[in-house]
Amino acid sequence: QVVTERVVRGGLFDWLYNTASGQMLRPLFVRGRLLHRVVGAFADSVWSRGLNAGFVRAAGVNMAEAAEPIEAYGSLNALFTRRLAPGCRSIDRDPSNLVSPGDGKLWVAPDLGDRATLPVKGYEVSVRALVADDDLAARLAGGSAAVLRLYLGDYHRLHFPADGVP
Repeated sequence: QVVTERVVRGGLFDWLYNTASGQMLRPLFVRGRLLHRVVGAFADSVWSRGLNAGFVRAAGVNMAEAAEPIEAYGSLNALFTRRLAPGCRSIDRDPSNLVSPGDGKLWVAPDLGDRATLPVKGYEVSVRALVADDDLAARLAGGSAAVLRLYLGDYHRLHFPADGVP
């Protein structure tokens, strides 16, 4: 099944990722985590609550899957990290099956060949940087990769139905 992703356009993030000036200044915000700290503090505050309805519409959040009605979320971040309604996601408990740890869009490269990077948040990131281990990176060279990317409307909680290390 092919599904076209609904992408929220406009605002600060659109400028940072889709304009020459934003791309030039983005490292100042991202590397120093300034942008994340400022946006996070606002999203945790009661002042952000007024954005909840617009966020649900723009990001395509399915509130029928949420454990609480939209009015119950006191901030944008509370809505963003909402719990799902009981029974909303079934989890395959068979330990021989791989279960996704969360909602998201899956990008798969079945054969990396000599490709040494993967797309992560608008950047090409080396496999070595992702695993932080030269020997492991060498063993993974030429293998496959799967990147699970959460977007704004996705359910932002992680689940570990089997043994694993996050």
